[in-house]
Amino acid sequence: MDTTQKSSIEFKTTIPVFSWYIAKGMGVGLLMFVAIFAFIAAPSLLDGGKFSDFTPDIYFAFGFVGLIFFFTYVVMAIVFPKGFMSKITINQDGVSQVSISHTSKVNKAAIIGGIFAGKPGVVGTGMLAEAGNDRFVSWKEMKTAKVNPKSRYMYFSRGRLKLFPIGFFCPKEKYAEVVELVTKYFSDFQQVS
Repeated sequence: MDTTQKSSIEFKTTIPVFSWYIAKGMGVGLLMFVAIFAFIAAPSLLDGGKFSDFTPDIYFAFGFVGLIFFFTYVVMAIVFPKGFMSKITINQDGVSQVSISHTSKVNKAAIIGGIFAGKPGVVGTGMLAEAGNDRFVSWKEMKTAKVNPKSRYMYFSRGRLKLFPIGFFCPKEKYAEVVELVTKYFSDFQQVS
């Protein structure tokens, strides 16, 4: 019987474009839009205004946001037909996720295009996306580590705001090994459904 425990593991994984993980992220963006609209509309409604005062503008705004989300999915499906691929490394230092899709090229194109078009928002979006391409969470700063045994989806985060978390679907052949290794380094590893 082999009693040696591995102290490190590395593998490649993919998150499909049409997965609940991506849909959840898009849903959070949609909720942020609704929250911002509610914040803007609240003073008018509290001052005796009516919801009908916002129509048809409200329908136009929600329709436009819906189109943005739809076309975002279409573009992601075209640009990333195999999904978002990354290399995962788990060792005594923590968990690392490095993008191996061509997301970096897309981010750099957004930055350069934003500069030439004079659009600081596009430049900032590209820079923010580029910053999130390579992620690392050390065991010391980690606050959350979860796994869904059914889908083998693993999630690691350093804080409550969950900025730039690491999330991936663990390959079936590596699952038991990864769970054993993560449990070794992070005692509060949770299995959720």
